[in-house]
Parts: sequence; C-alpha cells; structure tokens
Amino acid sequence: KKVIRNILEKKSKTIENTLIDYTYTQLYHKLIKEIDALANGVEQYSTSEAPAYLINTNLTNRIHQLNFQPNPGSCGFRNALSTVQAELLQQVKILQQDFAQQPLIRSAYEKRFEVHPSGSIIHFNGYISPTTLHSAVRETPDSKRKPILFAISKIENLCIVKSINAGFYTGKSQQMLLEKWRGRRGRDLQNASKIEGALFVHANGHIG
Repeated sequence: KKVIRNILEKKSKTIENTLIDYTYTQLYHKLIKEIDALANGVEQYSTSEAPAYLINTNLTNRIHQLNFQPNPGSCGFRNALSTVQAELLQQVKILQQDFAQQPLIRSAYEKRFEVHPSGSIIHFNGYISPTTLHSAVRETPDSKRKPILFAISKIENLCIVKSINAGFYTGKSQQMLLEKWRGRRGRDLQNASKIEGALFVHANGHIG
C-alpha cells in the first residue's frame, strides 16, 4: 500500500484511503495474482485438456524474453525492470481512473428500473472502461439474484449496448444481443431490429 500511495501522491497530495484500498485489492487480482501463479506453476483451469491457443504477450513472457539475451553485454535485465515498472504504473493509473468512475456506475444502478422494468439494464452518459463496468456491476447488492445483463452508454449522439460478463475471470457474457441481429449493419440491422438508426451488432452479440 505504501508503494501505491507513493505513486498516487506524485499526481496529487490528497489521496483517499478508500482509493488506496481499492487499488491495492484490484491490483492484486489484475496483475500480482497472475504473476504469482505463473511463477509457481499454477494452472488457470482445472483440466488436462490443452488450451485452444497460447498467450505469449503477458508480462511474465515479455520479461522472460527480455532476460534471455545471448549477448552478455545486452541491457535485457534493465529493460525487463523498466517493463515491469511501466506495467505497474499503468495499472495504478487505470485503477485510479476506474475508481473515479464508481459513483457514475452506482448512480446508474440506482436508476436501473427507470430504464427497464426488469432492472437488468443500466444507462449512463459517457465512456466507462469495460473492466470497470464489469467489476463494478458484479459487486452490486443484487448481482446474483437479479444481475445486470446490459449497459447502455451514450457518447454524444451514439449509444453503445454492452453485455455484462458472467464472471470476473471469463469473457463470456450472461446474455447476448438477439441472434437475428448479430453480424448485421446499417439498414439490414434496422430492418431486423426495427430500431431506426441502428448501426452495428458484433457477430457474437456481446456489443452493438
């Protein structure tokens, strides 16, 4: 927490303890836990099946690549340190921005029944990062009993509908946009959805 406070105080001398606690907890789940698990050989999934693809661009792999330098005079280790530092600073910066967006999401959650009688859709003005949106929505009081399924964000004259992920560790959505809308654009989508001005729905239905 001292490291986080020192980073944040370079931008502002007045730092709330709640921001420190939020950053500390989220940083563990979004960065430290991954590094720790990879370093100790902990698998992501309890299965013997081979993964469909490998991820070679995560922080641990990038550090390994930088450290493995055949030339003894190379700056691999120093470059690795710089990479880790940059990643840490970037993550703290993102989490600081996420924390600032929490009141906007809470306000949208409190007004959810004004958007739709089911209370499963929230609406807000402006851009919310997907990571912030998914994590904040899952922490709402009724997230298990009456989960939020979709979030609508209005940016200028454009409305974006985003389905909410089923869990913190999955990219799978709880509910997709209608199948007959998926992969359609422009007039084709407007005819299928009966929504004038509709522009686009992704082929897998998670956003439109």
